[in-house]
Order: sequence, then structure tokens, then C-alpha cells
Amino acid sequence: MALLGTATATATATATATATATATATATVTVTVTVTARHMDVKMFEATPFIMAQNNPVQEMEVAMASLLIRTPSIVSRPLGEIINSEEMLTTRELSMFIDLARLETQVEHRDAELMPEFSDWRRFWRMVFRRWNTTHPDNDNPQVVGNVSAETSVKVGTLICDHPPNKAFPGPQPRWRSEGADVFLGVFVPQWQNWLDFVWRDSKGKPVKPSLVKLDMNIHECFDLAISRYDRCVQDRIERYNEDCIIATARRRLVNFAKRGTDHEPNIKPGDEAPLLMPIELAGNRADSMSGTFASLKRLRDQRVN
Repeated sequence: MALLGTATATATATATATATATATATATVTVTVTVTARHMDVKMFEATPFIMAQNNPVQEMEVAMASLLIRTPSIVSRPLGEIINSEEMLTTRELSMFIDLARLETQVEHRDAELMPEFSDWRRFWRMVFRRWNTTHPDNDNPQVVGNVSAETSVKVGTLICDHPPNKAFPGPQPRWRSEGADVFLGVFVPQWQNWLDFVWRDSKGKPVKPSLVKLDMNIHECFDLAISRYDRCVQDRIERYNEDCIIATARRRLVNFAKRGTDHEPNIKPGDEAPLLMPIELAGNRADSMSGTFASLKRLRDQRVN
């Protein structure tokens, strides 16, 4: 039999049969819900004094986060050990403990560090969490750190004008990929602790070649631009995927913990399951811009010395 109740929620609200909570003292959010056997389905949403939160970023954020919880069906209780395969199997209090992760995922998805999640972002976050997954899968470690992608992001920029001279790696006659006419590739290397940028010339097997022996397919600055663009696209995609995977893995570990404990205990975040620190994206293009400024300043200094 359905019970009629009134509930409101904040970013840390607890759903009860009849309750009123506020995002702040001046921003009251009222919701009328129907409590069925397990789920609370939102029937009506009233946000009377939302105008009072305008021009106040903190209140606007709290009201926005409260609206995510209010619009998400939730349960009143769940026995310990029950499998969770949807966000609708969480209490409002448990749901509120994923807002930090949903916000991070939204910032990664939209490449905007200040963006707050809308309901469509909230829904996308949960789709990613439960994609081919439920709480019967206990292994949810963070992914491996992204390695150096310089070699695999190299671009073809020319050919060898002659057989490459022998070296320690190839002391005798040169293989065909180091012979006259062989393709030459240009890669970008971004040193971690320097505000600098290096270019590496390679054969098709990734071994270094002398740039003086290369006939370019284009101007040198076009070669650099092509290599930088390819590197940046790859690095941005890799690191964004890594950051998203860390966020989703953290959410899944929290869910496994909630499933084990049930709702008789106050939900908590275990050590190691805090919101992850996102890996920053070091773009080669930004380094190139910085180097351009450095060389421009150097040129002005040298011109002044000459004059």
C-alpha cells in the first residue's frame, strides 16, 4: 500500500517519510513523494525561494545539487549484502555521497574545471558506473598510470636521403627501414620537470635517425605543428580516459561498501575511496607557446645588444 509523504533533500539529505530539509537557511526545497514498497518516486517538485539563491554561488551550487537528489528515485532501506545494480537502489543519503564524483566526471567530460553537473550529467555518470557492472564485482582498482606516448604518436614527415650511417644498434649494413628512401617520423617528448619540449626523429621501428639526413615532405614548422597536434590529441584522450576510469572505479568501491553494510548503518567513505586527484594534462602545444615566448624575449635581448 502506498504512503503519501513530503520530503526535501539537500546534498547531504536523509530521506524520511515526512521531512523538510534546506539547501541553506534561505533556500528551502520541498518535494512531495509517494513511498511504495521500496522506491520513492518524485511526484512534485517545488522550489519556492530559488530566487533568493541567485547571485550566491554557494547557495546556487547547493540548490543545484539538491535538485539532482530530488529527481532521482531512491529507497528507504536495503538489507545488508543485497546486490546493487542501479542508483535507484540507494537511499538519498547514499546518493548524496556520489555528488563529488559526479562533479569530477562532469568536469572531465566537458573539459571545464568550474562546471557543475546538470541532471543529464548525473544520469551519464550513473550509466558509466553500472555499465556491465554491479556490486558482485569486488575488484575495482584504479587503472595504471598513463605511460609515455611519444613513440606511438610520431607522424611521418619525410624520407632518408641516403642509407643511415652504422651505429651501435645497427653496426653493419642498414636494414631497409634505415636505407635511402625509408620513411622518417617525428615525435614529441615533453620532459616532466622542465618547461621545455623536445623533438625526436625516428625510423619506422622507433629508432633514432639524424635529422640532417631527412628530406622533409613539408616545411619544418609544419612538421613541428603536425607532431604537436598529434601528440596533444592522443595525450588528452588518454589522460581524460584515465581520469574517468579512476572516478568510476572509486564510485564502484563505494557502492561495494554500501552493499555490504546495508542501510542500518550510516554510509561512510572508506580510506582510499576519497575523490581521486585528477592527473593534469600537459599539452605539448602549451610548452611550444611558452618556448616561443622565451625565444622572442631572447631575440629582443640580442637585438638590443647589437644596437
